[in-house]
Amino acid sequence: MENLKSKRKVLRTAVSKLFTRIENEIKNTNVNKCSLEESLKLLTVKAEELTKLDLQIEELLDSDSFEAEFEASQDYAERINIWQFRAERKLNELTGSSESMNDNKQVVRLPKLTIPKFNGDSLYWNSFWNSFRVAIHDNTSLSKVEKFNYLRSYLSANALSAVEGFSISDENYDSVVEILKNRFGRRDIIIHAHMNKLLNLAPVHRSDDIVKLRHLYDTLEIQVRSLKSLDVKTRSL
Repeated sequence: MENLKSKRKVLRTAVSKLFTRIENEIKNTNVNKCSLEESLKLLTVKAEELTKLDLQIEELLDSDSFEAEFEASQDYAERINIWQFRAERKLNELTGSSESMNDNKQVVRLPKLTIPKFNGDSLYWNSFWNSFRVAIHDNTSLSKVEKFNYLRSYLSANALSAVEGFSISDENYDSVVEILKNRFGRRDIIIHAHMNKLLNLAPVHRSDDIVKLRHLYDTLEIQVRSLKSLDVKTRSL
């Protein structure tokens, strides 16, 4: 396990450098669109590699150390999501929302690069399911057994445990999808998860701490946008 943790440390360092690279590109008055797209793609690939390492480490942990490790990996995953959000927001400004949507549709057809693993956190259910649905679930060229195999490969932690007892078969695929939707994808559960995230935001105690203020703003904006997409009225937040 120590070797895996060493690999993860190196990978996290590489990801942190990408954070800095993206930040510098966004701050540049003459933003290089191609360079920013390249950085975002690299971050997506590195994030997938990091998720796989986290999963391998989690499988070797005992119950006493699992929670701390899991929380740390989720915190880092959140940082990745925030920088992906910032990069995508800047690219939208540069290329227009319609072109960005077309780019995203092309990207999600490459599941190995774009479908994130789902660990059972309802905050990320819609993002996971929308990507999986377009790339795999609605793909008529795949059998249900093939779809089931893909689905299991993209589940980890609590999400994987929820369907662990099902054998790979055509009949069980639909049942597993319904279980995942009911347990992690119900509208009320997702709204509750986003509201909890808002209520538990860490306060920023210094008005000159630009980094923490920016992190707070981006996290807040992500949660509010997600709630609006679920038809939660702004005045009720």
